[in-house]
Amino acid sequence: MDNSPCISAGTDSIEWQGIIYYHPDYCFYGNPRPDPVDTAPDMGASESHEGWSDIEDEPLSRLQTFSLNQNYPNPFNPTTMINYQLPMTSDVELSVYNLLGQKIATLVNESQRAGNHQVGWDASNQASGVYYYQIRAGEFQDVKKMILIR
Repeated sequence: MDNSPCISAGTDSIEWQGIIYYHPDYCFYGNPRPDPVDTAPDMGASESHEGWSDIEDEPLSRLQTFSLNQNYPNPFNPTTMINYQLPMTSDVELSVYNLLGQKIATLVNESQRAGNHQVGWDASNQASGVYYYQIRAGEFQDVKKMILIR
C-alpha cells in the first residue's frame, strides 16, 4: 500500500540499554535498505534476519561470534550449567568426555536458532574428576574443562 502513512516514516536506529542499533543496510537478498536509498525505513517493518535470543532478551545483533562459556559452578557437585552463543542457526553438538577421551554424554545434538543457549548436566552417576565438554556448531569447535568434586 504505497499511500500508507507508515511508508518512509520510521527511524533508522534505536537505543536500548545504552547501545544504539541501526536498521540493516541490506535485506536478506542483498538489496539496499531502505528502498529507495536515502529514504527513511517503513515504520513497523523489519527485513532483518535478527531476532531475540532465548535467554536474557539479548538482541542478536550483539552476538557476532560463536562462543562457549565456562560452566558454572566449577568445580561442581553434582550439577552444572553450560552456556553458549550462536550468531546464526546451526547444527549443534555439545558432548561431555572423560579424561580418556571417551564420550560419556551428549547434551545437545540438534539444529538451534541463533541466540544464547543454556544446558545443564547432572553428573550424579559419574566419579569425581576432570571432564571436558566440547561444542561443534558449523565450522566452530571449542573445548572447556570442568571438575566434579564429591
